[in-house]
Amino acid sequence: MNKVKEFIKEKNLIQNGDHIIIGVSGGADSVYLLLILNELRESMNLTITAVHINHMIRREAVDDQKFVQDLCGQLSIPCKIFEIDVKQIAKREKMSLEEAGRKARYDAFAKTMKKYNADKIAIAHHQNDQAETVLFQMLRGSSLRGLGGIRPKRGYIIRPLLLCNREEIENSLQEEHISYCTDQTNGQNDYTRNAIRNCIIPAMQKYIQPKAAQHIAKSGMYLHEVMEYLDRERDRIYERIVTQLQEEQINGYRIRRSDFVQLPSVM
Repeated sequence: MNKVKEFIKEKNLIQNGDHIIIGVSGGADSVYLLLILNELRESMNLTITAVHINHMIRREAVDDQKFVQDLCGQLSIPCKIFEIDVKQIAKREKMSLEEAGRKARYDAFAKTMKKYNADKIAIAHHQNDQAETVLFQMLRGSSLRGLGGIRPKRGYIIRPLLLCNREEIENSLQEEHISYCTDQTNGQNDYTRNAIRNCIIPAMQKYIQPKAAQHIAKSGMYLHEVMEYLDRERDRIYERIVTQLQEEQINGYRIRRSDFVQLPSVM
């Protein structure tokens, strides 16, 4: 847990007095994140509200919902439950179930954040998720920004577990004798991410590099730092060669062409 706390401090993810909405599925990663934020609650004067979404796809979803409610009750953390027919959303919006589920989750988080005037939404993405995202974006032929993968902070969304891998999280919970839910559909390869998680990365770790997921995730973080630098450089150049027109009846900008044409294509 100390590694996560240091990461939170290094990336300035949480400030004293924040009200944080946390997505809790009941899986190991979200349970671990809930426990860490609960441990920080008193020292950082945090207000925590948990949100659980029942996607109404699996029979076991009711058990997951009860597990999350009971866990939050033990920790004296308010828990808001959303029962959302994801299959219906996918059909109506012509989305995959994976896309519809993601939309349902983030809509529920945003709705709860607005209702309670909260400051942050904490998501339990970890190092393995980062590796899967970087590989997925690479296979799609993504830009440098996409290859940076998941950001520790994007707007009001924070991801404090990005330095932790799945094994570390599960081992920590087992050592503390803390139970969690297991989504059996994660073992099915119908979704692209599941195939990457269950087939591609394990093959890399078996035949090429045992720490493949860790190294891929680190590469994503390095690329993210490169993009942060490029963004700062872009803003500096913009200030130098772009001016807003103040002339009457003209609403626009002037770009100094002689400087613009000399810029590298990445800019």
